Parts: sequence; structure tokens; C-alpha cells
Amino acid sequence: MSLINFALGFLLGIDFQPRIEGFHKCKLHGIADMPILQQLDYRIRADKNINTSLIEAQWDNILRFVVSLKLQYTLPSTLLKRLNSYAHQHPLYQALVELGKVVRTIFLLNYMDDGQLRRRTHQQTTQLESVQKLAKVLDMGDEGAIQFCTKEELMIMTLSKQLIINNISCFNYILLTKSIMDATPEERQEFIRTIPFSAAFAWEHINLHGEYDFGEDVLKDALLVDREKLLNFEITNKV
Repeated sequence: MSLINFALGFLLGIDFQPRIEGFHKCKLHGIADMPILQQLDYRIRADKNINTSLIEAQWDNILRFVVSLKLQYTLPSTLLKRLNSYAHQHPLYQALVELGKVVRTIFLLNYMDDGQLRRRTHQQTTQLESVQKLAKVLDMGDEGAIQFCTKEELMIMTLSKQLIINNISCFNYILLTKSIMDATPEERQEFIRTIPFSAAFAWEHINLHGEYDFGEDVLKDALLVDREKLLNFEITNKV
């Protein structure tokens, strides 16, 4: 993930948690005159210092850029394209890079120290990879390649695929909820323990080559869940 993305994510209130590959190659950045930089016996030390004066000088321009994104004065893709088109010597671009160094360094230190954060990040990435695999499995007919397609047809195809993915995810959650409700206390605790390690987009138990019929008459008896029981259902830690 680029330093620009780290900076914009921080400014927009988005907590990016990317999975780090080659962590030992990542650079930490420090701030001048910090006492820790004098501790040369540390095996892990900060690289070049962050140019805080550049961030301060461009802060008003950074805020205007972020406000434009949040208020949607322009499409985010247009603003980001314009930002990426700047020469790397542009003050705003450089200031966002310096701010990104701050955000990424904090994340790397937390990632290094917090085992739970590393596990959660890995699980989130695994979930995303599961969605991508499912989307690829849904491509049928020459692996989903379309030689001639209008923009409208392409949009219909994309949204239809997303609808199927959403339905599979919803079905899995309903199935899991019903299993937890019907389980014994001992089985329920085991279910709860394994939920963080399961994928919401599993599809091995679904026939993807059948007919898709979402009519009420077909679905009403497919998987019954007592809604009143579900809303009043409580999970306790007691076995």
C-alpha cells in the first residue's frame, strides 16, 4: 500500500490494516530530535526523518483536498488521478507522502507488537481473497471473457454477479445462525470459537450450476428461521 493511501486513509478516518509481506524490508521513519534516535544499540532503528515542516506548510491544502473528497465536490477517482499526475516534486504530493510515513510507521510498530492485530489482518485478507475466488468461480463461458459487450450489459453482468455473491453470504450467515441456535451449549461454544476463522463466502456446499430462482414461493421453505426466537436469542459464555 502506498504512503499516499496511508495518509488519505488516516485523514478520512479509515483504519487501513494491510497484510505485510516482507516485513523486515519495511522502513520505519522517525522525527528529528527524538531521544529514541540516540539509542544506537537498538537493532531496529528509524530510517530518514520525517519532514514535519513540509506537512505543516501544506496542511491547509491537505485539508482542502480531503474536504473535497468528503463533500464529493468531485469524484474521488478524479481527485486521486489528478494527485497521482502531479510531479513527485509537487509540495502537496510530498506533504502527503511525509504524512503517510507517520501513519505507516505507527501501523508497523503496532503490527510488530500486537499479535491479535496480525491475526485479524490475516483473517480480513483471507476473507477478501475468498470473495475474489468466488467471483472467479462464477465466471462461466470462456472463463467470463466477453468479446463484445455494451457498457449497460457489462454493468448488468457485474451487478448480477455481486447479487449472487451477496445471496451466498446471506445464506451462509442464516445457516450459521440456525446452527448456533439449534446447538447444545457445548457445541455452541465451539461454533463461536471457530467463527473468526471461517469464511462468509464459502461456496463448496452450493450448486453453482443449477437454476437461480429467488421467487418467494421457492425460498419460503428453503431455510426456516424463527425470527422472534432469533431476536431474543442470547449467547452467554457459560457452558
